[in-house]
Amino acid sequence: MCKSKDDGGRRCLAHVKQGLGSKNRQVEQKTAHLEALRAEPTNGEIRKRIIRLEDTLERLIVKRDELQAEFTMLDAEAKLKQEQTELDRRQKRKVKNEHEDHNLESDFKIAVTDDERDEIEDKREGHTVADYLIHTAMNKPLGHNSKVRALAELDMRKTSRHRVAEFIDEEGNTTKTQLSQGRMPTEDATVRDKYIKIQNGIKNRTAATHYLNVMSQAYGLSRDAYVRMRALGKDMYEPHAHLSDESNKYRLRHQMKMEREAGIDANSTKEQILEARRKYDEEASQRAWAAVEKKFGAHAVTALRGTYGA
Repeated sequence: MCKSKDDGGRRCLAHVKQGLGSKNRQVEQKTAHLEALRAEPTNGEIRKRIIRLEDTLERLIVKRDELQAEFTMLDAEAKLKQEQTELDRRQKRKVKNEHEDHNLESDFKIAVTDDERDEIEDKREGHTVADYLIHTAMNKPLGHNSKVRALAELDMRKTSRHRVAEFIDEEGNTTKTQLSQGRMPTEDATVRDKYIKIQNGIKNRTAATHYLNVMSQAYGLSRDAYVRMRALGKDMYEPHAHLSDESNKYRLRHQMKMEREAGIDANSTKEQILEARRKYDEEASQRAWAAVEKKFGAHAVTALRGTYGA
């Protein structure tokens, strides 16, 4: 609640506006009354009433003018404060040193562990974290671990907490292999609760985001998960506990389709599987570049390649 001047404070804009409205109404009423008195036949009593009313009206006008001046000042201050708040909000959206401040509003939010964050810091050299992640996500070869395996025919039905992969060879024989028991594991069974935030609308990142969106869709991943996994060299074909069962099923269906079209089955070697993945990745990248050119034009492709060396 605002304080009056007598209490060492000042009234708020709303209370001043309310008082100003009241004084305006009083001035209007007294003015109308004075005009009515002046229209009556003049005598001693009427003249006294007119003089008293003129004095009252003069004091009301002075008070009204004071309130009007106070209202004008407070209104100007309120508008200035609103403008400053808007400027501050806009300023917070600008990233000056992205590798130093990760609490700004952003279009990216990449979840990482402390170790993964340290790895990025060690490798980014003179680049910002944002530029390093985008550059590596667009240029780094596919990562894989020692458990490269084909999943050409996959049954993700859950029976007795076991997920089973079914491999069907050329003769139609089926070989079942247990994928996991219970919840699907992450690569290293750690929780990613640190976040790297990246502003989108600078350094050709709008076009880069479109490229990464198309690539992430090719792998059935979210853009943020794709950027993290690609930039850190993770195997994008492994199950992940931080994704829901439905997300994992959706993602693995992309792998199954790719493998079937590439002729991969349970008898395929590690080298054959990796070659099929590499070819699929190249084709996905070509589609992503075509999507960027269609949406932003050929000059955007040139600018994007120039900025991130893709």
